[in-house]
Amino acid sequence: MNNAVCVSGLTTDTNRSIRLLRPNGFNQQVNTPFDVGQVWVLDFHQSLQITPPHVEDVIVTRERLIGH
Repeated sequence: MNNAVCVSGLTTDTNRSIRLLRPNGFNQQVNTPFDVGQVWVLDFHQSLQITPPHVEDVIVTRERLIGH
């Protein structure tokens, strides 16, 4: 993916699988703050560009790390 990485997670309320995209709709950069095992509070909305198989794409507009 050149200079990008695919980052996914699960929501705590519904256990929904989500793939975290940047506000511009692109994948996370290689130096993303997201790491395995972290717990984040995210503000996000469904991506308007849904292309199977990635129907779980969401646009993250704000994030706050709360734990591991």
